[in-house]
Amino acid sequence: MALKSLDPKTKPRIFHGWYIVGTVILVGTFLGGFQSYAFSFFFIPISEDLDLSRTATSGVLTLRAIIMAIFALPVGIFLDKYGSRVLMVFGIIVGGLSTIGMFWVNSLLAFYLAMGVGRTLGVATAAGEVGTTTVAKWFVRRRGRAMAFATMGTPMAGVILPILTVFLISSFGWRAAFAMYGAFLMAVLLLPAFLFMRRMPEDMGLLPDGDHPDDEPIMVNGKQQATADEPVWTMPMAVRTPSLWLLTLSMNFSMLMIGAVMLHIVPYITDQGFSNELGAVTITTMAVGAVSAKFFWGFLSEKYPFRYLMAIGQLLDATALVVFISFPSTAGILIGGAMFGFARTQAIWSAIGYASYYGRHFLGTVRGVVAPFRLISGAGGPILAGVFYDSFGNYNAIFLLLAASSATGAFFAVLARPPVHPSERTSTRDEIQV
Repeated sequence: MALKSLDPKTKPRIFHGWYIVGTVILVGTFLGGFQSYAFSFFFIPISEDLDLSRTATSGVLTLRAIIMAIFALPVGIFLDKYGSRVLMVFGIIVGGLSTIGMFWVNSLLAFYLAMGVGRTLGVATAAGEVGTTTVAKWFVRRRGRAMAFATMGTPMAGVILPILTVFLISSFGWRAAFAMYGAFLMAVLLLPAFLFMRRMPEDMGLLPDGDHPDDEPIMVNGKQQATADEPVWTMPMAVRTPSLWLLTLSMNFSMLMIGAVMLHIVPYITDQGFSNELGAVTITTMAVGAVSAKFFWGFLSEKYPFRYLMAIGQLLDATALVVFISFPSTAGILIGGAMFGFARTQAIWSAIGYASYYGRHFLGTVRGVVAPFRLISGAGGPILAGVFYDSFGNYNAIFLLLAASSATGAFFAVLARPPVHPSERTSTRDEIQV
């Protein structure tokens, strides 16, 4: 079926893809970003109120990763076929109700059901890869800058939520704070998700990046494609390339580190004798660094190979962890936080990397195939840090181990060279035979 042709005079002044980016930012801030930048402040109150060890409390993130791993491929397939609107509306409702449900939690089982199962379903179907995959389908030439904005949601949560969370917990208690967050996110997110989220620009008679569609669609290997410079990669094609698994392996080592640090950084700071307020300032410092870094890394990715930029970010992460444990002072903690925030590139490289190598047409399915491997690694970090703390009484050894993990990820990132499309290999063989 041919694409609709739009009269240049009636072309919207604002490309619809930017409305999608704005919605993804909101969802990332108030649904997805909560896990990274607010939950750490609930960690000790929940542990003490429910009489849980830090390992048991950390286990909710392991459960979260398992559930996200199970749903990653079905969600990716649904996303490629039907788009993100239904998924996102469903996820916001389930995530909001589950967050409100934390008000009545009074046992480990109830905690795992509300936070580990219910809220995770919300994140898996509305935030994270659902949002960034949709954005990747709407942008090609401007994908780097679009992702720079789209992935701002999580670090923006770090600017907005830490001080607010400390205030809510101290004023109303952790249960009421959860309930307020749940009601707020449903009130703010449902309408834009319903109004703006769409599968691909072609569904609206548009092309990626806001380009004007031609009367005749471009055909590549018998398949309609909006941009001739982006070959169509199916999932079976992608899984046969070493680059897919090298990228995933690299991100595994980053996820192992990021999940552990983001959950345990506030407990680490208070264990050093500092206040919760310094934890909030540190988290905010991380977030401000991450927001500024999105533009830096996003725009650079349009000019330079992302795998080298990704490796630099991973090495900076490793250095930040060494600073944390080597200089346990106010200045050292804030400097380490700023470095760690500026290096927080995993989300943007996960979005840009797979899309740059494997295109946008089956991107949800491709990311869904590898997501379980990355998410399981993300689950291992938080619980591993909890086990180390319960065993040794501090985080020094695990932070060094996580620094080594991040540096190892940088090594595999450099090895992940761009894959060669099967059609290009066939053309090369035909030329050789001739």
